[in-house]
Amino acid sequence: MGITNGTLIKRGRVWWWKYRLDKRTEWESLGVERKRDAEFVRQERIAEYRRDTGSFLRESRNPEVEEFEREYFAWAEQHKRESTIAIEKNYWRQLLEFTGAKRLGDVRPRDIERFKSILKRKGMRGRPLADESINDALRHLQAIYNHALKLGLFNGTNPVLNVARFKIPKSTPDFLSQDEIGKLLLAAEEHSRQLHWVCLLGIYCGLRKKEIVCARWEWFDFENKLLRVRNSNGFEIKDSEERSVPLSSRIHEVLGEQDGGEGYLLTSSRPNEGKYRYRYDPRKSFATIAKTAGVPRATFQLMRHTFGSQHAIAGTSIYKISKWMGHSSVDVTAKHYAGLQEYDEDIDRFG
Repeated sequence: MGITNGTLIKRGRVWWWKYRLDKRTEWESLGVERKRDAEFVRQERIAEYRRDTGSFLRESRNPEVEEFEREYFAWAEQHKRESTIAIEKNYWRQLLEFTGAKRLGDVRPRDIERFKSILKRKGMRGRPLADESINDALRHLQAIYNHALKLGLFNGTNPVLNVARFKIPKSTPDFLSQDEIGKLLLAAEEHSRQLHWVCLLGIYCGLRKKEIVCARWEWFDFENKLLRVRNSNGFEIKDSEERSVPLSSRIHEVLGEQDGGEGYLLTSSRPNEGKYRYRYDPRKSFATIAKTAGVPRATFQLMRHTFGSQHAIAGTSIYKISKWMGHSSVDVTAKHYAGLQEYDEDIDRFG
């Protein structure tokens, strides 16, 4: 009966303690990366053990999965976007399905490593995930465990914390050349006024697809040549951050003459807009004009990349591009577009 000194074992970057407690083998993460720190924590834990009660002074908190997820997702509904919650639920339930965990502490780093491998080889629904998507899954799972630790619901170790992420090669995104832009806009204008506006907003304002289809006349300040992307009823901006984008002369010239005052810029004929992901979705017509223009690879995302890429090539500062595109940080913008910037005469300011 009682506790043994056990053995210190390094797993990944963190030291673990394997010991015998009342004839049971136990594993405990000590949460430190240096062996001398691990030895200190181990001795503290042994000192905390009370032989008269056969337990540690520090209460172990390891809630049942069902109890925790009810509390977590109730909190998430008040603090996170609906789309983010859907993604987290998907990854969380796939993890539980894979591990069969009943309590949070049942999931170990080795389980996460195996889960990562399964996602890469065949996915959980028969479709392998790309490295970037797997990294995204790990980020969401780590955030869920961090929440449990932050609130003191769980005092184990986050099993996702030290699991290696896939290295994603940095590369510049594909984008439309000036010639391709001209051909796409011409084909769109010949097709319909609405599709022409769709392309203008993607290429010259850098709007995301949902921002384009939910754009409202109230966002446009033609007097001051500004587009203010705002949250509105039924529409929430990614990261919930409103932003302003200067209106290019071309946008101002085309839309300024058509100022509708208020309401949606693009009209929809869908009988029940609420059941669709996009209230207006010109996928088929957009594919048609892209093929007509000779750029079948064109997509909403490609138009947005074109906005960022062409501005980077033209010498617009990365900081401005980041603000106009609504990126979460300048680092995100630099990752995609910094490599496109050409010669800058400022290099001769020093030397």
